Order: sequence, then structure tokens, then C-alpha cells
Amino acid sequence: VGTVAPPESQWESCIRLIVKESNKLQPGCLFVVTKHGLQLGREVDTPYCIAIPELEVSKVHAEITFDSDEDLFFITDLGSRNGTYLNDNLLSESKEKSKPQPLSHGDRLKLGATTFMVHIHVGTETCEQCEPGLLQQSPMIECSQHIYCMGN
Repeated sequence: VGTVAPPESQWESCIRLIVKESNKLQPGCLFVVTKHGLQLGREVDTPYCIAIPELEVSKVHAEITFDSDEDLFFITDLGSRNGTYLNDNLLSESKEKSKPQPLSHGDRLKLGATTFMVHIHVGTETCEQCEPGLLQQSPMIECSQHIYCMGN
């Protein structure tokens, strides 16, 4: 007896952040962000986080949140010194918290020297750039930085 997958509308919303460039994280590494959101920073220590051990990244640099009413994910700079860039646009001045900005499929998110590609798909759909099975087959993907990394 097999199991039947739930309809697409029953899958929880999530996004995939893929490391495009970084001095500290392995390019190609995949992080899944669920509706719980997460924090990004140099020394974050929460259940939902991505640690980026770069001096240009603040200890708690930015956060991604999910708004269930709008069914959208948002990025907020938490007052970092060097800023958070969304598609080459600085979210706020140094040491000032930004307003939440919506994330869309294909966006580029940059903190310090680390750039992530943002992938958002409906239900279980993926594309060539974010399919975990394809990423795991790639010999260059060997991540050990964090539990959310799906490339190892």
C-alpha cells in the first residue's frame, strides 16, 4: 500500500537559498527556509539560522520571515554595519533596521561577500538550479556549515 502525496496547496511554503558566491560557504550549497523563517549572521545561535562566518557579516545580520496572510517571505536587515543587499539594492543605512522587503523567485541576496540566489516554487516543484537530488550529485557540493545545508 503506497502513500498519496497531499495536494499542492497543502505543502508548506518554503524557499531555497543557494550559495552563489562566498568566501566561507561552499558555492552551490542549498538552504531550505520554511514558514518558521530564520536569522542570518556571523554568530547566530537559534534553531533556524544560517551562520556566515565572515567579519563583514554582523553577529545577527538579517532575518527572513513569512507572512501567512500574504503568503510571502520577507527579508529584513536587523541594523547590520555593512548592510544587506537585495538585487544590488541596499535595504537600509548602516546600523539601521530596514523595513521588511518581499522576496521573489530569482532574487539575489547579499550579506558580506556571500551571495544567495532565491528560489521560490509552488508545492514540490523545483528547477535545475535548486533540485536537491541534482545538487547532491554535483561533486563540488560538500557543505558542512549548518544543518540546513542539503548539499552534503
